[in-house]
Amino acid sequence: MLFQKKVDRALNLLKERNKEKSAGTGGRNDNKELYETADDERRLELEKHDLAAMIIAALLVFAPILIFLFIILILVF
Repeated sequence: MLFQKKVDRALNLLKERNKEKSAGTGGRNDNKELYETADDERRLELEKHDLAAMIIAALLVFAPILIFLFIILILVF
């Protein structure tokens, strides 16, 4: 799999959180606790070149659309 390390890391994190919550609540899961977690806990850290990859991907997706719309704008006026 392409991102096997990330998938394994995410699954391990989920297992740890579920164990902690089930031990802390006596085996029952409260839905309130799931939504009250801090945003910092759910946030994944970016690796070295993730931001650059996201910007390049966005340009590859949106640049052709913007060019096409610009050409239509020029032809209409």
